[in-house]
Amino acid sequence: MSKIVYAMGELVMDLFPVKAKIDLSDQTSYLMQPGGAPGNVCVAVSKLGEKSSFIGLVGNDLFGKVMIDTLHSYGVDTTHLHTTDHGKTMIAKVETLEDGERIFTFVRNPSADQLLSVHHLKGVDFSNSIFHFGSVALSTPSSMLAHELAIVQAKSQGSMVSFDVNLRLSLFEDVDAYFQLVKLFLNKADIVKLSEEEMAILFPDLTETKVMESLLERGIQVVLLTKGKEGSSVYTKNFVVHQDSIPVKAIDTTGAGDGFMGAILALLATSSSPLHEEEATWKQYLQVANVVGAITTTVQGAMNAYPTMEQVQTRINESK
Repeated sequence: MSKIVYAMGELVMDLFPVKAKIDLSDQTSYLMQPGGAPGNVCVAVSKLGEKSSFIGLVGNDLFGKVMIDTLHSYGVDTTHLHTTDHGKTMIAKVETLEDGERIFTFVRNPSADQLLSVHHLKGVDFSNSIFHFGSVALSTPSSMLAHELAIVQAKSQGSMVSFDVNLRLSLFEDVDAYFQLVKLFLNKADIVKLSEEEMAILFPDLTETKVMESLLERGIQVVLLTKGKEGSSVYTKNFVVHQDSIPVKAIDTTGAGDGFMGAILALLATSSSPLHEEEATWKQYLQVANVVGAITTTVQGAMNAYPTMEQVQTRINESK
């Protein structure tokens, strides 16, 4: 029986300028695309054919309603997605650069996701599941405590805990404290994903090998390192595996890392021993995840861009 993937944290309404060449301050119209890393992961998992459920809080507003309806339309369980009148759904204005990379301008303080609390975990059953979260939702004491409790509950029921570093420096006034918080939660995870850029920011004085050794010594069992168009690597105590990506013309990289992570979790959800896969299996996992991430960059937005497993396999076959 496959595991259900729970993802917890923020949902963000991404607003893309209709006229891409105009400065954001001069924009008068935007294209609305539902997003937010944990929500993106849930949608990616669901579109790949596995079960996912979102735990979080959105505003009792138009964007919140769109978020709930969107997740539901993609088959994501929204039983544990709550609404509040005390904060608005977070907004991110997205400026896409020529290479597909993005600059985010967030509208927050307070946003609904910052009001997440242990109360919102009532009724969540973490048995036979994977629990996933990221660092953005750790910005308030109540949300941080909710994540700590979710991790404890998941582990007490024998579930794997997954952490995507997903640094968003502009959302934290004290960046040094943010880094310490991220490093603290690294210690609580079984599987961790970070990008090369995030690795360099968090561990500026260490080589890739030293960083990976340090993370594995913390008790993390699997570390995933994404390298953009260069592919990705997985590090465990027993082996290192690298897998190249496929060539695509990137239009927008929004949600590509979340798609990658969603693919990994969807594959692990079908495994009887997700933290003890063999080297050859991990190479296959990386291949699928790389393709999901690459395909995502060819379309503006995230959730709408994620492929099905059939589309992924077709793209893999074409690249042989």
